[in-house]
Amino acid sequence: MGEHYERAEHGRRDAGSRVTEVDALDGGLVQVPHGPSLRYRVWRTVRTRILTPRTIISAVLGFGLLAAVLALGDPAEAWRLIVRTGWRTMVPVILLTVPYLSIRFFVWRSLLADVDVTLYWRPILTAFAAGEFSKSLPGGIYVEDYLLKRCCDVPISTSVISTTAISALEIFTAVPVVLILGIPGWEPALRLTLAGILAVYGIAAGVVWWLANPNGEKARVGGTGLIGGVIEGVRSFLVTARPLIRWVTLRNLPPIALSLAIVAFDIMLLGRSSGIHGLSFLDALVVYSFITLTLTLTPVPTDLGTTEAGGAGALLAFGATAPEAVATLLLLRILLTGSTMVITGITMLALARRWV
Repeated sequence: MGEHYERAEHGRRDAGSRVTEVDALDGGLVQVPHGPSLRYRVWRTVRTRILTPRTIISAVLGFGLLAAVLALGDPAEAWRLIVRTGWRTMVPVILLTVPYLSIRFFVWRSLLADVDVTLYWRPILTAFAAGEFSKSLPGGIYVEDYLLKRCCDVPISTSVISTTAISALEIFTAVPVVLILGIPGWEPALRLTLAGILAVYGIAAGVVWWLANPNGEKARVGGTGLIGGVIEGVRSFLVTARPLIRWVTLRNLPPIALSLAIVAFDIMLLGRSSGIHGLSFLDALVVYSFITLTLTLTPVPTDLGTTEAGGAGALLAFGATAPEAVATLLLLRILLTGSTMVITGITMLALARRWV
């Protein structure tokens, strides 16, 4: 069921019974500076987990894909559509970022509690902000798990379960939208392809579950070789994840659906501003659901460029021209990602100062 982590009023005790003094302040806690401050830990996390050769190469590939999408959409015309976008469109998109991030934070905190990680809001919010800030980079969302390990001694293998569960909940939300509403001109090929991909993933998951045997005393395939080691690692992951592999976890579907709906509303506003006047909310919801499935079901290391490519293709199917589709997705990147980085960056700086 995982270990239980908590912050008491006068100290923090982990599974190894080590206590670090803390002081209560405004309903949260301020760490007495025994060792590196949280601000330093945040920077060390960014430096060691984000600024790596793999991340840099993936970012370059993402920018390359983004440039290719832009080139296909007549850059001059797309830029003209972007610069004519008014504040009446941009301000709502920026403001909606706050409830979008709030929903994701409370879902993540709820999932952490389900695996017995109970901390005050400040360390969780700091870690969440770091993950959302770096989400566009390969594996950037998992920075939040690494940071929880560094600041609160929460094992990465425990917190990563909750982070991964959010992606699974997004898939459960997006699949019915795409299957039921569909994309014009892509049927029945899209439904058949999606059903085939899900079937492959389902069969693979079933085989892995049977081999790992998380409900038994040991895995069905053992040994010291590569396969045995992988199976043991998967078994450990599944044993830790068992608290979330329950029907009660689906209670998080409504808030996750609401977060997807917020971004869909952004796409509708930006699409209409870019000239896609017939784009409805349901059309935009299908577009973002397709983007979500593209990001989670394909082995692409970054969402940079992938979001624009998948979203532009779906918008073209709904009647957009290439410049209109590119302008819509670039505006979404600039406004949603930009406001997310501003909000989470300020949050990290503000909370890190309280922890110094």
